[in-house]
Amino acid sequence: MSLIGSISRRARSWNQARKSLLRVGVAGDDLFAQSIAMAYASNLDCIPAAIWHPDPDLAKERADAWGFGKGTDDFDRFLGLVDAVELVDSGERARELAKAALKAGRHLSMRRPFARSLAEADALLSMARSDRVFRVLDDAVFYPPHRRLAALLEDEEIGEVSNVRFFSNLAGSGGRNLPLSDLEGDYLFCDPFDKFGLAISLLGRINRIQGVLHPMDAQRGGQAVVLARFAREALYACFELVYSPSEAIRSESYPANEQIEVGGTGGYIWVNRFSSPTFEPAIAVRLPDRYYQIGVESSLDYDRSGAHRNASIDMTDACLRKKPSLYPAVRARHALAVLLGAMEAGKTGKLVDIA
Repeated sequence: MSLIGSISRRARSWNQARKSLLRVGVAGDDLFAQSIAMAYASNLDCIPAAIWHPDPDLAKERADAWGFGKGTDDFDRFLGLVDAVELVDSGERARELAKAALKAGRHLSMRRPFARSLAEADALLSMARSDRVFRVLDDAVFYPPHRRLAALLEDEEIGEVSNVRFFSNLAGSGGRNLPLSDLEGDYLFCDPFDKFGLAISLLGRINRIQGVLHPMDAQRGGQAVVLARFAREALYACFELVYSPSEAIRSESYPANEQIEVGGTGGYIWVNRFSSPTFEPAIAVRLPDRYYQIGVESSLDYDRSGAHRNASIDMTDACLRKKPSLYPAVRARHALAVLLGAMEAGKTGKLVDIA
C-alpha cells in the first residue's frame, strides 16, 4: 500500500468514528477509470469498497492497486458491497449495468453521454428512486477552472452575460486519439466537442438551436458551428468545432485546444485549454479599469483529475448530506436534448426548438 493510501485509510478510520461513510464502487473500463477511482480512494467521506470489471483478474488487480476492498466480475456481488456506483463505462453494457444498479436501489453516477437517445435517458430516469442520487459525471462540468468561471459569473464579475463562445480544435495526434469511427459518425458526442452540459451548468437552459455540421474527414478534417439561444433573455452561445488531422497537440488526454470566451456588459473572461496542458493563464479577465489573470501562481488545479476530485465530493455531498448535485441526470437529459437538436438542425438546416 502506498504512503498516501495508508494515511487516507487512517484518516478515514478516524472519520468513520464520527459519522457514516459512503461505500463506493467503481465499475467499468473508461479511459479515465483510474483517475476517477483514485479520487474516491482519497475522499475521506467514502469507503472505496469494490471494483467491477468483466475480467476477474483485472478487477482484483485494480482493487489492490487503487486501494479498493474487493475486485469482482460478478455485478450482483459488487452491488451487495456498495451504497453508490460510479459507472465508468459506455454503450449498451453501461446502460444495462445502470438499470441493474437503479433496480437494486443504489445511488448512481454515469459517464457522459449516459444515453444516446431521449428514450434511453427517460427509461433510466424512470427507474431512479426519488430518495437516491442519479447524476452524470461530465469532466467539463466539474473541471476546476470551469468551476472558477461559474463563480465569477455568479458574482457578476463582468456584469450581465450576453454571449459565450466555446471553441474546440481536436488535433490528429499528440495525445489519446479518438477512434476515427467516432468522428465519422455522430461526432457531437465526442468528448472534446460536447460542451452543451457545461454551457447549461454555467448559464441555464437552452431553448433553441441551429447547426451547420460538416463531415469530419480523416484526411482533410472538418468543422461545425452550433448556435444556441438560452431561455434567459438575449443570451446566446456559439460552439465552434474543428478537427485538424495534420496538427499535433501534446496532451496526456485528448489532443485538443479548447477555449471559452464570455462577454458581458462589464468585460470579458477567457478560459484556456482543458484536454491539454495550458501554457497560458487558465483564466484571464478584462474589465474596463483593469486586467488580471488566474494562472500558475494560484492554487487552481489545471489537471483533468481535478474534475474527478470535484465530482467525488459532489457525489458524497449529494448522497450523505442531501446537497443537490451539480449535474443531476435530469439536467444531463436536457443537454442530450440540445445535442440531438443540434444534430437535427445540421441535417435539416432548420431551427430546432428544445423542450
